[in-house]
Amino acid sequence: MKHRLLACALVAACALGSAQALAASALKLYPVRGLFQPANDAGLIHAAFREAVPAAAGGDYFQGEFRKAFPDAVTNVADKDRRFTLVSSVQIARASSYTVDKVDGTTDVLAPVSGSLYFTNAVSGEVLYTVAATYYARATVAKGSLDAARRQAMFQEAWRGLVAELLARARSQFKPHTVAATVKRDWNGLYLLDRGREAGVAKGDLLSDAEGNTLEVVHAAPGYAVGTASLGKIARGASFARETNADLNELKRPRVMVLVDTAGVPAAMPPEIVGQLFTDQLGAKAALSVVQVNPLFTQVLETAFSSTALSNEHRGKRELPDYFLRLSIPESRSFELPSSLKGRSVRSYRTVATAELVDRSGRVIFATRGTDRGDDEVVAGMALDEASRREVSLKNALLDLAARIGSELKFEQSALALESNAPLRLQDRDGMLAPGAQLTLFRNIGRVDGIAGEVRVPFFDTAVESLDAGAAQLGAGLALTGTPVAPAVGDLALVDTVNGVKHATRRRFAACGPAEQLGAMALPAFGELAYNSFAGGYRAPWYSPAVFAQVQDLVGPDTRFKARLAPVAASAAADYCAQAVYRIDPAPPTCSGEPRVCQDHATVRITWRIRQGEQVVARSGLESKVAGAGYLDGAPDAARKNAFDSNLLDAAGKLAGDIAAGLNNQKFNSP
Repeated sequence: MKHRLLACALVAACALGSAQALAASALKLYPVRGLFQPANDAGLIHAAFREAVPAAAGGDYFQGEFRKAFPDAVTNVADKDRRFTLVSSVQIARASSYTVDKVDGTTDVLAPVSGSLYFTNAVSGEVLYTVAATYYARATVAKGSLDAARRQAMFQEAWRGLVAELLARARSQFKPHTVAATVKRDWNGLYLLDRGREAGVAKGDLLSDAEGNTLEVVHAAPGYAVGTASLGKIARGASFARETNADLNELKRPRVMVLVDTAGVPAAMPPEIVGQLFTDQLGAKAALSVVQVNPLFTQVLETAFSSTALSNEHRGKRELPDYFLRLSIPESRSFELPSSLKGRSVRSYRTVATAELVDRSGRVIFATRGTDRGDDEVVAGMALDEASRREVSLKNALLDLAARIGSELKFEQSALALESNAPLRLQDRDGMLAPGAQLTLFRNIGRVDGIAGEVRVPFFDTAVESLDAGAAQLGAGLALTGTPVAPAVGDLALVDTVNGVKHATRRRFAACGPAEQLGAMALPAFGELAYNSFAGGYRAPWYSPAVFAQVQDLVGPDTRFKARLAPVAASAAADYCAQAVYRIDPAPPTCSGEPRVCQDHATVRITWRIRQGEQVVARSGLESKVAGAGYLDGAPDAARKNAFDSNLLDAAGKLAGDIAAGLNNQKFNSP
C-alpha cells in the first residue's frame, strides 16, 4: 500500500495549482465510466485480471477516484459545451503475471498492470493530455502455493495502484492554457491571423471564437498564420482560440505521429506503452512535437453517449501531421553466463531501437538508432527479475534513441521559386526535391496591417512529376482558395530539409524486400538494422511505403482525422531498390587458461545489391572477423549463442552502414 499512499499524497500536494489552472480554462472534464481494453489484446490481458477487475466495477472505481482527484469534473455533458469537453478515460494495455523461483524455496510473484489515461476532445478527437504507467503488485509465497484468490487480489491491488499513479501525474501535469489569434484580413477565402508559431499557433490547429465559429490553420509562419473556414462564419477582427496542455517550445516544433512497428516489439510490452515511453523520453530533446492518438476513442464515446447528453451528430475533422516517426525494436534479448567466481554469474541485456522520420509521400528523411547494453551480477540466483530488467533495458534504449534524435535532427527551410507557369517549373539547383514530392505554392501578398513583415499565403497544392537540369516540373494541382488563383512566376515552394543534407542523386530508392541470408547462420534482426543504416547513410530519396498501412491501422476513420493517406506513385515506383545480403561463417572456438575461457569466432560478410528491375546494376560489400566475449568452457549453448549473436549483429549493422555511405560515390545513380 506504500505506493498508493504516496500517489494519493502527490494528488493532494498538486491539487491547488492544477485546480487553479483548470478553473482559468474553458475546458470541462468528464470521466467516462468504463474500463477500456483492446478488442484483440494478443494475450496481454491475463484472464485473472478480467475476473478480478470486471469492466463495470473497474469503471465505477475509476470514475469515483477521478472525481476525488478533479472535484470540478462535470457529471453530464451539455451539447452546448461539447467543443470544450474532454472525455477522460483509462485504458489497459497489459495485465500479466509471472513468478521467479528463488534458491531459498520461496517464489516471487509479480503482477504488472500497464495502462494510459487520456483526455480527449469530444468533438475533434484531439488528445490534449495522456500519460502511461505500469504498477507492479509483488508478493513472496511458498513455492507452488499461489492460489487463484491471491492472484486476483494482487491484480486488484495493481489496478488501484495504477489508477492512483495515473491520476497523481495528471493532477501534476495537466495545466491547460489558451492560445489565441485575431483575424486581420481575408484573401480569396483564406484568413490571415496575427499570431503564428512563436505564439503557439500551428498547422492543423482548430481555433474557435466565442460563438463557436471554427477555422483550421493551414499554414503557420513564425509571426502569423493562415486559416480556412471549418464551421460557421469567420469575421475580420474576431479572436479565435484553442486550449492546449503543451508548452510554447513544444508548440513551435513540427508535428509528428509515432508509429510503433508491432512486429518488432517484445511480446510482453504493448505497442501503445512502447510509444508512450518513447514520447516521454523524447520530451524537450527533439525538434518534434508528438501528435497523440486515442486508439479506442470510438468505444470511449459510445460509453459517454449512453450516460450523457453528448450527441454523435457533431464531428470535427483534423489534419494528419506532415511527418510520421516509425519506431521498431529489432533486438531485445537477455542471456546469462557463469563467471569464474563460485555461485556467481552475469546476466546481460541487449536492446536496439530504430527510428525513421517519414514524410507524407513515404520518403524517409532521417533515420537513426539507440542501444542499451547492460550486465547484472547474479549471486546465488538472486537478481532483479528478468522481465522487469528487460523493461529497464528497453527504456534505456529508447532514452538513447531520443537523445540521438534530439542531438542529430535539425530542420531547415528553403524557398524555391517558380521559374515558369506554362509548364509549371520550379527551381531546384541544389537537388532538394525528388519525383513525387508534395509541394504547396505560396504567394507573397506584401504587408498586412497588424502583422509584422511580409506575408506569404499558401494557395496551390501540387507534386513533382519529373526533374532535369536543376529544375522540377510540377503536375496539375489543387487550389486551396475559395476563388482559384493561378500560379505565377516568382511564387514560392517552402521546402523543409533535415540537417541541410542535399541529395547525392535524385533517383528514388526503396527496399527490394527482406534481407537475404546466405549460409546456415541467421540473424533475424539484421534486415531492420541494415535498412535503417541505408536510409540514414545514403544521400538519396529513400522510400518506405509500409508506413501508409501503419498510419491507417492507427488512425482509422473514427479518430477524427480528415484524410486517409494513399501511397503516392514515388513510393511505389522507385527507380532502384536496395537488397541487403549477409553471410556468417563461424569458426571453431578458441579456449585457454585455467579455468578455461573460450571465445567464439566468425567471419561476417555484408553486401548491398542495387537492382533496377531484375538487373543488378551495382554491388558493394565488406567483411570483418568477429570475436565474441569470453565465457567459461561449458557455458549453456543457448546463452553462448545469444551473446555471440549480439556481437555479430553489432558488426553486421556497422558494415551495412559503412557500405551505404560508400555508395554515395557510385556513378550508376547520377541525376
